[in-house]
Amino acid sequence: MLFAVITVSALTFVILGAASCTVEKKPVGNQIMADNNKAECLEASAPRPQLCRKKISTACLRVSKPANFNTETYDHTEANNWKRVSETPFSTFSIDVDTASYSNIRRMLNRGEMPPKGAVRIEEMINYFTYSYPQPQDNSQPFATSLAMGECPWDKAHKLVRIAIKAKEIPSEKRPPANLVFLLDVSGSMYSQNKLPLLKTAMKMLVNNLKVKDRVAIVVYAGASGLVLPSTPCSEKNKS
Repeated sequence: MLFAVITVSALTFVILGAASCTVEKKPVGNQIMADNNKAECLEASAPRPQLCRKKISTACLRVSKPANFNTETYDHTEANNWKRVSETPFSTFSIDVDTASYSNIRRMLNRGEMPPKGAVRIEEMINYFTYSYPQPQDNSQPFATSLAMGECPWDKAHKLVRIAIKAKEIPSEKRPPANLVFLLDVSGSMYSQNKLPLLKTAMKMLVNNLKVKDRVAIVVYAGASGLVLPSTPCSEKNKS
C-alpha cells in the first residue's frame, strides 16, 4: 500500500484569526447552539449587533467575555479512507504552503502542554523545513518534480511516497515590485504576547527585507474594521 506525502517549495503569507462567544453551551465552529431553547446565535463583529436565527420563539442572550478568555480552537480532522488507484487514479493537491503548525506545536510543548490533535498538521510540519530540491532546467518548465519512495516506519508492509515540486527561484534583485495587502485580526483574543505583538515584530522584519518599490497595505477586522494603512511604498517605512 502506498502513502503520498506532498511537499511544495514556495511561500504563501497567510494571517488568520477567529473569535467566538463565551456561553454555557457547546460551541460548533463559530456557531453556538443553545440546546435549551433550540436557538442558534451568531456573534457579529463589533459594533454590529448579535444576529439570531430562532427556530422557536425564544430569546438570544449575549454573555460577556471574561478578561482572560481564550478562543484558540482547532477543527477535528478525519483520516482519509483507503482508495484503489485502479478506481480513482486522479488526485489533486494545493500548492499553497503553510508552515504554522510546527512553530505552534513547539510553542505548546515549550509551555508543557499537549498539543490538541487538530493542531498537528503533517503537511505544515513537513513544509516548515527547507529542502534542496532541483529547480526547473529552463523557462519552459513551470516547476520541477522530485519523487522518492521508502518503507513506512509504522508498518513495513506499506510504502511512503514523497512527491515534491520546486519552482524556479528568482533572485531578489530581479524580482518585480510586490504589492502586499495584509488582513489582520485585531480582536481581543489577539492581544496576548504571542499573537498581535508578535505579529507587529514580524511585520517590521518583513518591511526591512522588502525593496523600496514594494508596497504594503493593511486592513483590519473584528475589534475594528477597515483600511488602516493605504498602499504605501516601502521607501516610506520610517514615516510615522
